[in-house]
Amino acid sequence: IDTSSTFRMNTDLVDGVGLQMQMRQPQWAGLPMDSDGNSIVCITSYGAIHDLKREYSANNPLNFVGINQYAPTVKLFTGEVGSYRGIVRFIGSNMCVLWNCGSIITQKNITAAVRPGDGAPDPSTTRVDNVFAVGQPNATHYIQLNNVTGLEVGDTVTIHRTRYNGNGSRGVTNGVDYLDPMLQNVEIVAIDSVNNRITIATPYLMTQLDGTALETDLGGGVYGYVTKGR
Repeated sequence: IDTSSTFRMNTDLVDGVGLQMQMRQPQWAGLPMDSDGNSIVCITSYGAIHDLKREYSANNPLNFVGINQYAPTVKLFTGEVGSYRGIVRFIGSNMCVLWNCGSIITQKNITAAVRPGDGAPDPSTTRVDNVFAVGQPNATHYIQLNNVTGLEVGDTVTIHRTRYNGNGSRGVTNGVDYLDPMLQNVEIVAIDSVNNRITIATPYLMTQLDGTALETDLGGGVYGYVTKGR
């Protein structure tokens, strides 16, 4: 994982991967076919695809081909957005985003137990984006933090139980560990700066095997963490 804030997928990387994959083909794999079976499929984030499109537009707009230009000739994948030089077909997926796993901008302690279904607005009084009624009326409609400095409405933050210990290359020390089974990425929709509380767009729903969420004091009155990172 590259935890720097400056790394971007670029055409040099795509060209290099494409060349290496083509050179590794078995001898008979390159025979002419009546389909697009020899294309390389890249599943990545929409942000990475956005960066690539911007680079294509600046250097050579003909390198990136939208699906509308080749859809009649091949079967499309769900989420497919286009092809680069007819070699790499790109599929966008938010599953490829490691939210907040890079350098930490700010990290808060969760100072009260969070139960399944907590955190979202009261659906009987408040709708997310003035449209969606989420969660349950009898849930706790906020996440209690030690402070809310540096957090803003609209931020996508990560709620997690454990912090990365720094052994390996999965992130930054004490940051988000993307293998944490209690991890959930959420959007902040309201902040109570007086009481140090945030409200999130969707309820916190991650549970342990016994059905509990962030309900165990990890020490010092901390039940988990909210991290905003790169």
